[in-house]
Amino acid sequence: MLEAHATSPLSDKFTLLSLGDNDDQLANAYSVTMRLVEMTKHFKRFNLLDVFYIVKTTVNATDGSLEPVTSHEPLYLLDDYAKISMKEICEYICFFCIYVKEYHIQNLEWSKLFLEQSCDDELKKKVLENTMNVPNLEKGGALFFKIKMDVITSNTEEAIRTLTLKLSTFKITSIQGENISKAVSQLRGAYRCLVISEKVPHDISDCLINVFCKTSVKEFNSTFKTMEDNIQIENWKYDPEDFLCIAELIYTEMIENGLWTGASTLQESGFVVKISAGIVDEKVIGLWTAPPRK
Repeated sequence: MLEAHATSPLSDKFTLLSLGDNDDQLANAYSVTMRLVEMTKHFKRFNLLDVFYIVKTTVNATDGSLEPVTSHEPLYLLDDYAKISMKEICEYICFFCIYVKEYHIQNLEWSKLFLEQSCDDELKKKVLENTMNVPNLEKGGALFFKIKMDVITSNTEEAIRTLTLKLSTFKITSIQGENISKAVSQLRGAYRCLVISEKVPHDISDCLINVFCKTSVKEFNSTFKTMEDNIQIENWKYDPEDFLCIAELIYTEMIENGLWTGASTLQESGFVVKISAGIVDEKVIGLWTAPPRK
């Protein structure tokens, strides 16, 4: 019974990012990042995370056995899969299976079954193709996850390029009612996909400011114009998440206060705060723009 629950797949499966100039691409990218969040919660719930803390190994020159590299902390594969090779994970699994308890080995198998069933057929076949020549002793959830993420990123260079273009040309006016919450979700999904692929553009802050400065609501735009001035004049630095969180915060409070006047008709497609009388409280501006990262 426990195995059935632990290996029960996600209701929405992992898929490859869509290729080409697709209007749904930002939404698809957001979907991928949400699957990762759901996957991590599932692993935590069933205590399967242990197999994703990878200890790199080295070959003992005397007897040829594998032994851990003690100078490094374990690598958390779910965040840093790009920092370790498939070969290193196979060696780790061999080492892991020799020295751990039986339930750890069970976790390797259960996590693999969960991941296999949580991929659509196309993605699962591509991952299995890459493991055809891997001995069973070296297989498990850690290896499947590594290859799955490599397949998603390495086979979608075109998708990454168009995703970056979508991010830089995104228009909030293309969303019904200029729904900032929906826009933030899609932009955050795109940003996190670019982080995973290590393809975040150097001008990501400029891209996001450009997006949030071009709504039809001047009071909303003014905050991001202030942040732009802070960057250009004061050399302040913001994390992309700062722009996303601030945008959603302002939008939520303006909605609650009946001050959001976003257009209810669509334009061309591109893929407790106190606000009164259209003037943003100075204390809130201080909250939004501080502390800066210099």
